[in-house]
Amino acid sequence: MVISLEEQRTIVAKLDQAFATIDQAKTNIEKNITNAKELFQSKLNQIFFSKR
Repeated sequence: MVISLEEQRTIVAKLDQAFATIDQAKTNIEKNITNAKELFQSKLNQIFFSKR
């Protein structure tokens, strides 16, 4: 079975959009991990080095 060129282009466009969405999600996850690490470190500093 041969898929028409138009249908192939439609499939490629959908895949391109899916990969773009995945790339954005990956970027967001990496940023969230960085933020979580910074927050954790900040809380540790607050617990152990705050003046009482």
